[in-house]
Amino acid sequence: MDFPLLRASKEEHPRLKNNVLTLYPLMNLSVAVDDHLLEITDVLRGKDHLTNTEKQKFIYKYFGWNEPNFIHYGIMSIGSEGKISKSEIKKGIDEGKFTGWDDVHLLTLRALKRRGINPQAIRNYMLNLGIKDVDIEFSEEALYFENKKFIESCFRHFFIEDPLGLTIENFPDMVVRFPLHKEHTYGFRTFDLVPENNKINLLIQKSDAEKLKEGDEIRLMNTCNVRIKKADTTTGRVIADYVENSHGPMVEINGKNGEKKKFHNIPKVLWLPEGGGIKAKIYCPERTADGICEIACKNLKENNIIQFETFGFCRVDKVKDNLIEFYFTQR
Repeated sequence: MDFPLLRASKEEHPRLKNNVLTLYPLMNLSVAVDDHLLEITDVLRGKDHLTNTEKQKFIYKYFGWNEPNFIHYGIMSIGSEGKISKSEIKKGIDEGKFTGWDDVHLLTLRALKRRGINPQAIRNYMLNLGIKDVDIEFSEEALYFENKKFIESCFRHFFIEDPLGLTIENFPDMVVRFPLHKEHTYGFRTFDLVPENNKINLLIQKSDAEKLKEGDEIRLMNTCNVRIKKADTTTGRVIADYVENSHGPMVEINGKNGEKKKFHNIPKVLWLPEGGGIKAKIYCPERTADGICEIACKNLKENNIIQFETFGFCRVDKVKDNLIEFYFTQR
């Protein structure tokens, strides 16, 4: 069956502003002529264009032109339709569903860049896939595996989501050091915990506090153990007692560091000093997390990438006077 090469139209030409020219080349003729004039030697396209390739080969043969090398690959599907279809994304932006082409819920290149995905990681992922004629499903996990190679040296910090107060009684003066990285050669960040009237006020995550009950023993991350005395989270504060001699090697009391100990079946809980943090907001694909990050984050700059322990890697998007906004990168 013959296929069309030109379309007849009496509409005014959009650029020439006249209706004298009535024949317009269609895609297959236009592409074949363009590629020939540009001396294209290799054409890489999706296998959904196999039929068009045969039509363009006919045109090359008819005019006696040298035919380029045609390479076809399978289609890559990326998540739901709203994540990949340009028309659906545009509609979502117009309706206010998405904030823009770099919305955290999308998998556009702009969105991946704003989340802190390294462009080389995307390139490596695509090179590892290679050119195949089978359809494939995009794997976010595989991309994150590649990206982690570029960000795993980022410094660590604490983020307390939806913070709730924890008062610890009978608490000694202590200096706590947290490594900036799993490799301790990168240095440490330090917290001086000085109680008032033998009490210290900290912040823990509400999700952790809601699991507690009277008598439970928990371990404050890399610090010490405390035993819960009152766990009524409706009051906005949990009351606990310090457990003697439970501090570890990163903790100094009276000039001496604790010993390395193993505490089996004791849940570990993130914490920060109350009143000593900065408000933070983290935009994630599935939700927005509000909370407090540690005071050392005040030195962060836009585009810095850090790792919030137990939460994941995040890119600094905006630094304001009393708030830092992050975009979630990956776990």
